[in-house]
Amino acid sequence: MSKILHILNGGATLEIFKQATIEGDTLTWNEVLAQGPITEQHFWETRQHYICESHHVSPAGYQSQVLKEIDKLNLLNQYEEVVLWFEFDVVCQINLICALDIIAKKLHPSLKIWLICPDKFEGIKDFRGLGQLNAEQLSSLYTTKALLNTQDLKLAAKAWGAFIKQDVKLLSELNTQEFHHLQLLKPALKAYTELKIKQDGFNLIETFFLNLKREGITNQTKMIHLFWEKYPIYGFTDLYLADIIDKLPTEKTI
Repeated sequence: MSKILHILNGGATLEIFKQATIEGDTLTWNEVLAQGPITEQHFWETRQHYICESHHVSPAGYQSQVLKEIDKLNLLNQYEEVVLWFEFDVVCQINLICALDIIAKKLHPSLKIWLICPDKFEGIKDFRGLGQLNAEQLSSLYTTKALLNTQDLKLAAKAWGAFIKQDVKLLSELNTQEFHHLQLLKPALKAYTELKIKQDGFNLIETFFLNLKREGITNQTKMIHLFWEKYPIYGFTDLYLADIIDKLPTEKTI
């Protein structure tokens, strides 16, 4: 077992990481906590039900792909360093604060926690995430890792506590605080809270798609592409966005 644990933001990053020459064990974060229901009680059971229903995953699949991976955090006492590889969007930042909250409750005094979280990459004009990189490019990010401190962990815990309670007021108030090494969490929380504001009964995403339909744009692939052009901050899966489109009022009721 290595002395370093790398927490990767998804399967796409894992495949690139395997090709890179970076020492350490891996934990792949396969949840999308910014999508679907959140409950304080029976949290993982609620998440499993949602993912299994919406992503057509079996309970056994969720156990092996999500919970078994997260269970690796119970072995933190065997590591000297944890390196988190995440992205700037809402989905990744919410996953990040959950991971940090778990780590903070299990860490030992000598454990170093590092964060690699780029929002741009030289030579890539429209950078969306780590999955766009090759092994060499991914490896080059290793020198950019930032050492997280107690203040960072406290902020992550506070943000996660507000998120799991779906306390929009507290999430909004967090934007007045110093974000230290979690600078990309600030715009992500702002974008997330904006989704809770409804106009004529629809949130920002629903309103965006409704306006496209009013303009005569009804091809789902095109609609999702236009959404990503305007709102790369969100990071939601195409499946999630397609489900939102499918549930919109029909043309006759718009």
